Amino acid sequence: MLAPVSGIVGPASAWKNGFPERRGEPGEPGVKEADWLDWVDPRPMLRFLRLRASDRKLRLFACACCRLVWDHLPGDHVRRTVELGERYAEGLVLEVEMETARREFNKAIARERGVNARLAQAVAELLRARFSPALVAERARTGREAFLLQWRQCDLLRDLFRPFRRVGGEPPWLAWKDGLVVKKALAIYEQRRWQDMPLLADLLAEAGCADDEVLSHCRGQGPQVRGCWVLDELLGRE
Repeated sequence: MLAPVSGIVGPASAWKNGFPERRGEPGEPGVKEADWLDWVDPRPMLRFLRLRASDRKLRLFACACCRLVWDHLPGDHVRRTVELGERYAEGLVLEVEMETARREFNKAIARERGVNARLAQAVAELLRARFSPALVAERARTGREAFLLQWRQCDLLRDLFRPFRRVGGEPPWLAWKDGLVVKKALAIYEQRRWQDMPLLADLLAEAGCADDEVLSHCRGQGPQVRGCWVLDELLGRE
């Protein structure tokens, strides 16, 4: 059973516009790629991204934070709500449907207490039209493994975003063999076949991709989640 851990971030009054206010940690000015790769705290990473990232990507990050504690979420109805949040991020759910779901979900979790309440509140934030990814991440970091979750959330952000580099134009491997690379990327994305990412790397290499960062990301140990920057670049998603 997870036990609550306090002191991960400041109180609610320390939040502004959905993000924690600066408290002396590295911020946006002067951020270098080395900082991005070395950070073990998601808060400065989110501050750096807040004017760069799409709502979709930030929502998918928040949903992925909830999936890190999937087995500890208090009930299948809570897990289904995370899945609803993912569909909303992809534009598959209307805002009015989300508002109805939010009211019903808040009633359903009203009696939760302790860790269960904290995790349910993290998921509830996914249903808000104007939501805070940092707040979801903070509420999902609970229990004796809270600091490990903090590091894993940083890994999620590095899987979702490559803010310092981007493929220019339309790479030739997108059209290779009638779009075979894109078809494979789409199948991995839609079916969550993350175990096939190394196969995607092999296809990319065969198609002429020489971007070591792309290939190593596909062949790495992960994590891989919806919104992965490699898949998004291949599929033309923001």
